[in-house]
Amino acid sequence: RYLNSYGGDALRAAVAYDHNVRLAQALMPALQTMEIVLRNAVHRSLSRSMGSADWWNGLPSPEFEWLHVAVGDAGIKIQRRRERVTTDKIVAELTFGSWTRLFNAQHGRTLWGRLLLAFPTCPKAKRRRGPISSSLNRIRDLRNRVMHHEPLLWVEPSVKDIHGDIQEVLDWIDPGINRWLVHHDSLPARWAECAAI
Repeated sequence: RYLNSYGGDALRAAVAYDHNVRLAQALMPALQTMEIVLRNAVHRSLSRSMGSADWWNGLPSPEFEWLHVAVGDAGIKIQRRRERVTTDKIVAELTFGSWTRLFNAQHGRTLWGRLLLAFPTCPKAKRRRGPISSSLNRIRDLRNRVMHHEPLLWVEPSVKDIHGDIQEVLDWIDPGINRWLVHHDSLPARWAECAAI
């Protein structure tokens, strides 16, 4: 991909590859923060609204059979580590994809009113399942590209735009998070470097 993008110029391709590594590195603080903050906010909202810390047990099958399987798999992984299975450990073990999947259209009627509680400062004009789900899916896709060491320079929308999605969603959960994250987040500077190649 790098060689093709630069007409076979190995030096330019190597420079681009180096920039890609730096972009992936720069994204880690924002992606890590997003994943942890989202899962905790959703878990807190669903626990409160459903009256139980293991809220997934109250979700109907077959609609949430995928989640029941994911929770069971999480429990098995925890047991393999010879740890006690707790609600907090299951929450931490569930994949980012499991958390974002809760926002899919098929679960809108069952969960949307409860999930919205995870975003107390979301502006009224943006409090719709569709746009929030789209933002979360773009973030998840970028996260997966980073974790699978894929090219980031040519992602559409751009890494910079998806980074903006991360900042926006974090603001909807708690505006103080971005004020903390800015001290760890080098993505804007790295993106500017990449734009110059």
